[in-house]
Amino acid sequence: MSETEDLDGEWTSEVGSRLALTVAPDGSVRGKYWRAVDSATETEVFPLVGLRTGRVLSLTAHLWKHQSVMSLVGHYTEENGWPMIKAVWMLAKNVSDQENPPNLGSSILTGYNHFVR
Repeated sequence: MSETEDLDGEWTSEVGSRLALTVAPDGSVRGKYWRAVDSATETEVFPLVGLRTGRVLSLTAHLWKHQSVMSLVGHYTEENGWPMIKAVWMLAKNVSDQENPPNLGSSILTGYNHFVR
């Protein structure tokens, strides 16, 4: 697999979240993110932007409906012949002034997902 192989298209995680990515020649990424956790529905689609250099990428989705921002950082790789994005993510939820700073730590979630075509 070459470092410049195309990431364009749809990707699905092991939990059902989806990415639709379009990568420009300069490495900038635009797309959409569909959430597949909690009370999310197919209609919950969020804008996504990011950067890609070689096999490394960073993506950020604005989860405006939930007053949150989620960023994924990871690698585009291949496993058993299948293209895959393996990424860690952080999600920061908005907290009110009354909750901040006591609940600030609990408003940041982290995890890992892998996405396949």
